Amino acid sequence: MCDEEKLVCNRDNTGISKPACDNACAHHTPDNLLGNWRGLNVKDHMNGNFMLGEFDMIFGDANLTVMFPNKTQKIFDVATTPDALILIDPLTQEKTKVIVNELSYLRHTYAMAFSFKGPGMLPPASFR
Repeated sequence: MCDEEKLVCNRDNTGISKPACDNACAHHTPDNLLGNWRGLNVKDHMNGNFMLGEFDMIFGDANLTVMFPNKTQKIFDVATTPDALILIDPLTQEKTKVIVNELSYLRHTYAMAFSFKGPGMLPPASFR
C-alpha cells in the first residue's frame, strides 16, 4: 500500500508486487503526462456562472509548470500514487490531489481531464 505522505510502499495483502507499488508510489510524473499540454480551465466563479480560461502545463520528470493567461506561472513538485497525482507547492508544502482521466486518444492529440481536489476529498461523481 502506498503511504502518500512518505511516498513509500508498505507491505499489505493487496497482492501488488513491490516493484509495481514502488513505480506507482513515487516522486515522479507518469510517462503519459510528460511534455507540453494545453488546458481549458472551467471553474465555478459565482452563483452558478462559470469562468473560462486557457493555460499551458509542462510536465517534467518530477515537476509541473502551469502558465496562466495573465502570464503568471506556478511550479509544483509532482508525486504519483495509485489513484491520483499529488501536486506539492515547493514553498508551502501544500498538497493538492489531482484525478487524471484519459478521455480519448485522437489521431494527433490526447484528450485528458484533470480534476483538482484537496487532500482527503472525494473525487467528483463522474470519476467514481
